[in-house]
Amino acid sequence: MWEDQGCSYRTVLGVASPIHLGQQPPDSIIFSLGHTTIMLSALPSMRSTFKPLLLSALEKSEAPPFTDGYTLGVTYAAILHIINSIFQSHNLAESNSDDELMSTVSEMTNASWHGLLAALSLLLDAAQDETARELVLKSHQDFASLCGSLGIDVARDAFITALCKASLPPHYDLFITGVKHVEDDKHLVMLSAKNIQCMRSLLSMAHCHGKILGTGWNMVLRTLQHLTWILGLVPTDNGQLVPSPSADGANVVKTAALSADLPIICSMLSRLFQSSQYLSEKALMHLIQALCQLSAETEASTSREKSLFSVGKILETCLVNLSRLHLLWELVSAHLLTVCHEKYTPRRTWGALALTKLLRAAIEADHSLPLSQNPKLTTSLLGPLVQMCEIRSEDVRLKQLECLHEILNSRGHTLPLAAWPPVLYILGSVVTAEHPSSETVVRQGFLSQHLLVNDFLPLISPASIAQCVEVTGGFGLQRAELNISLTAVGLLWHISDFLYQNHDKISERNTENEECGEIRKQEIVSGPIVALRQSFLSDISFDTLWISLFQRVGDLCIDVRPPVRKSAGQTLFSTLSAHGDLLKPQTWNIVLWKVLFPLLEEVKCLSSTAPDESLERAETNTPILVHHSRNTACKQWAETQVGTISGVARVFQTWRKILFTLDNFFGAWELLLRHIESGALHPTSEVSTAALASFHELLKDNGTHEGTPELWDVAWHTWHTIGHRITHTYLSYPVEGGEELPSQNFLTSLMRIFTLIYPRVASRFTREDMMNFSKVVRGVAAVPIGPDLPFVLSAQDCNLTPLQSSILVALECVDQCPDTEMSLAAHVIMEYLVLGTLSYLPPPVLGTPALDLLGKKLAHQTRMSKSEESVYIALGEQCISSAVEIYRSRKTEDSIIRTHIMENIVKMLRGPLGLKYSCPSQSTWLLCHSTLLSVIEEGVDTACDRASEFEGMWIELGKCLEEFLFGDQPPVNLTYEERMAHEQLDVRMIRLIQEQILPRASHTPPTFISHVMTLLNRGSVHATSPQPLTTAINTLPLREQFAKSCFETLLQFSFYKASSSSGDVSKLALGTLLKRCQEVLQNYVKDEKLSGRCPLPRSRMAEIAFVMRAISSLIGSLQARRDHMTHIDVEVWDHVVGLYPYLIDCVTCNSNEVRDTLKEALHRFRDLLVPPKLATLETDGSDKPETEIARPEEVVPDFDNYTDSGIMNQEEGRSKLPEAGKNKKKFAITETDVKTLDSEVAENKQNSVSNPEG
Repeated sequence: MWEDQGCSYRTVLGVASPIHLGQQPPDSIIFSLGHTTIMLSALPSMRSTFKPLLLSALEKSEAPPFTDGYTLGVTYAAILHIINSIFQSHNLAESNSDDELMSTVSEMTNASWHGLLAALSLLLDAAQDETARELVLKSHQDFASLCGSLGIDVARDAFITALCKASLPPHYDLFITGVKHVEDDKHLVMLSAKNIQCMRSLLSMAHCHGKILGTGWNMVLRTLQHLTWILGLVPTDNGQLVPSPSADGANVVKTAALSADLPIICSMLSRLFQSSQYLSEKALMHLIQALCQLSAETEASTSREKSLFSVGKILETCLVNLSRLHLLWELVSAHLLTVCHEKYTPRRTWGALALTKLLRAAIEADHSLPLSQNPKLTTSLLGPLVQMCEIRSEDVRLKQLECLHEILNSRGHTLPLAAWPPVLYILGSVVTAEHPSSETVVRQGFLSQHLLVNDFLPLISPASIAQCVEVTGGFGLQRAELNISLTAVGLLWHISDFLYQNHDKISERNTENEECGEIRKQEIVSGPIVALRQSFLSDISFDTLWISLFQRVGDLCIDVRPPVRKSAGQTLFSTLSAHGDLLKPQTWNIVLWKVLFPLLEEVKCLSSTAPDESLERAETNTPILVHHSRNTACKQWAETQVGTISGVARVFQTWRKILFTLDNFFGAWELLLRHIESGALHPTSEVSTAALASFHELLKDNGTHEGTPELWDVAWHTWHTIGHRITHTYLSYPVEGGEELPSQNFLTSLMRIFTLIYPRVASRFTREDMMNFSKVVRGVAAVPIGPDLPFVLSAQDCNLTPLQSSILVALECVDQCPDTEMSLAAHVIMEYLVLGTLSYLPPPVLGTPALDLLGKKLAHQTRMSKSEESVYIALGEQCISSAVEIYRSRKTEDSIIRTHIMENIVKMLRGPLGLKYSCPSQSTWLLCHSTLLSVIEEGVDTACDRASEFEGMWIELGKCLEEFLFGDQPPVNLTYEERMAHEQLDVRMIRLIQEQILPRASHTPPTFISHVMTLLNRGSVHATSPQPLTTAINTLPLREQFAKSCFETLLQFSFYKASSSSGDVSKLALGTLLKRCQEVLQNYVKDEKLSGRCPLPRSRMAEIAFVMRAISSLIGSLQARRDHMTHIDVEVWDHVVGLYPYLIDCVTCNSNEVRDTLKEALHRFRDLLVPPKLATLETDGSDKPETEIARPEEVVPDFDNYTDSGIMNQEEGRSKLPEAGKNKKKFAITETDVKTLDSEVAENKQNSVSNPEG
């Protein structure tokens, strides 16, 4: 190294003799070799005439003095002149084209290069002076150039090798291709002035004579690589070398002079490779091959640090030779791809940088034939970029994708059609499932994909559009970045809009591409892009693009991430709904069977297997807030299933007219309904409700083709299956923990769907179908409302819930549909009656399979809230009214009569009427009361006309009358007005018997008439049941009007003989009346004796007083007809006479009021002691007994003077007894009255016969 003390320099080979610079003559030069140092006094000049001193001294006697370096100087000058002479001769022969001279020069060069190389190498090693070295180096360059020009490669390489060795420190092994690692600070790497001078000479020779270096470039480049490492030079992005600020200088000794020369050296290095643009193609190939070989040697070296020199200079050389890149591209790209596979990161990164930068420069360069018209060149350039997809290193992939993005930004509009398949293949490799890419790589790749879809779709072929769809779908499926997936779904929607708007243009482009298709295929396949899909090299139809799009979106619909599934589902079904008119029938067929139905099945399977565990953390392992409705995978998949079922149903409904033309539409319809059925039976209410909503959407009439009957039959069976499974599941088995009841919204939708199906299947609706429908309706109505009650009440519809309203609408639809051939009115009425029981009975307990509640009470009724109870009561009452209304309009139809509808109505009404005050709602039994009266009035004629088919009805009616008239007593909190109003209802029921039933007794079963007479008997003498002893305030009043009506009816029909069978009615009436009177008298006498001084209850006193008056009235009626006694049953007289002993027993009673009524009854018995007169009537000369008697209305007892309480105290009885005797002549007939009556009968015999009512 250079010393500051004025001494020369020392090397690691040895130390020269110390020669101080001050002792050196100004024009002298020094040669030093080993321990020998020779100084030349003057430098020989090649252009001046040399004067030989020794030859000129031969003439002298004494030798002239000369220095020790004279001989060396002569030798030095001779060698330089020899080289110069040969070099000049070569120039002369080349300029004159003298082959003979050129041959001579070649022979001279071959003969002398060995000696000259040895001499020059020795002089170069010994020369200690810069000027001397400069001359030696100049001769070295000239002779090496001469050898190269003459084609003497061995000599050329030998001279270059010698020069390269001189450029490096002495201890360097030139054949070490890697960077030598200095492990010990004792071995210093330093450059002397001679090394730097030689290096300049080497650069100068390569710069000036690069065209003849040939394989010599290998040694030159290897030397330059070592020098760049020693100097700490690193390549920039353009391949130029600059000093590295972070270079390791611990083992490299640098002086100030060396640092000052670094910019010059860097500039020379750059000019060397920039001048390669002036090299011939052959010389340029030698240079590139040498650089690639050097790079390969560097890669194979075992050095820890590998040089970037060769890669940087390949880039720099190719950048200045872009016009001839077609010659170098295959070699350079192949080598740079090899570098990209290296494990050493800096070289791998630099290889990717060099390749991508070179590719960008090549595409952006101006070509004689534009790239848009040169697909072969374009695909050749993009080939290495495609092959970089095989490299999985992230840094290489990033460089690749950055390059692609810049190309698309700057030159995307100029790329030919053949360039887009490689571009899309590169982008598709980013999201290849076999090799998942990092988030950074995915982001970088998606930038290009987003740019391509938004800006370049009009420029690419249909085949590339299909490839673009697949790549975009791949970005949607990648899991590195959620936002990219969501954006990719939006890009698919953008592609669908593009296809819709450019339908004609895409079809035309397909036609245009057919001509050049085969050529384009050959260009692409024969190039480096061998991994491209063959399917994208052929033309693709417009419908194929749609299918590809729908398939990719369908794949996204089953992504594991809920936001992606939701977005993809919305995109798929919105696209089909918006652009379905462009699809051909065969395309629709593929969409149905290859996209939609597989999607439904896949979503169904994934939803059923999804875990129901809470999601506490997202995929990013960061805590997030999740709504409770979506906090499990099961709930999230349920949402996806909802969207899928709804979307498919909407597509079917929107394009039904087109789909109906498909050959297998029936199969598609059936399969869709099966999926809807499965969804409706899903345990999650969200899915089941959505499935029914889809079912409803599918059946709505949108003005399209209604379809064949088979389609609607399938719909009906689907509806029935859903309803049956729901009611069977939730009503036949107890609800387990965690299992949900079907919601009111679900059941409401189910019933509303029926109203859409039934009009289309009414003509084929059988009784079996009606029975199945009935089971579903009963089950649906019996499902408890539960917590849904506050949300389903509808105040404007009599407190009916939407579900109950829909049930009534469905039943009305069945009854009123005009298309049915078979009347189902009877079944509808029966269904109304079953639901009518809900007015007084709660729904069956879950787990109770029995639904037929007619005439039955549950042993353990469920407890429910008042509001929920009112809802069921409102439904039951509405059903009762509807059933009666239908019966009125169709009571004469055979189906109504044969199915015993009237009997079932009475049977159903019997329940609320029997409960009466125990009904949950008082309005229920009041409604049933008016309903029963209406039904009997409407149907009694039919019942009499077809008596054999109504026997059961009369039995039920008798039970109903008994339970209503003699059921529970009214509560004590009823007001007097309410009691009177309720008593009038009982009276109305008696009038019904009096006016509608007994006059038709001949057409009714005898057992029923007997039962009715028993009821009238009980009502006439037993207006109220016995009550315990209470105060006067709490004593319940008797039903006076009711008792009066019963007694009037008994008396009216005691002597009624309007028909042949009326005698039985009269006999029954009198018999029951007298029997009841006897029982009351007996019981009273017995209880009177047992009570002692304690009075009997007021009700018993009223009862006995009433019986006394009844006996008086009855005897009065019989006495009035004593002359016609032969026409009165003897048993009646026996019963009347038999009452006398019991009346006598009552004489000892303590009640004055009873004794007063007893006196009146005994006075009546006085009249019976008068013997009867037989009256005869002469007609046609003969006397015939009278066959008719007066109507009983003439002898109706007078109850007008009865008090409201039905009993008088003793004082009032005594004070009013004479007056009562005067006012009650009809009850106590005197002897005068008997005589008057006898005379009237004798005078009006004829009138009595002709006018029985007189």
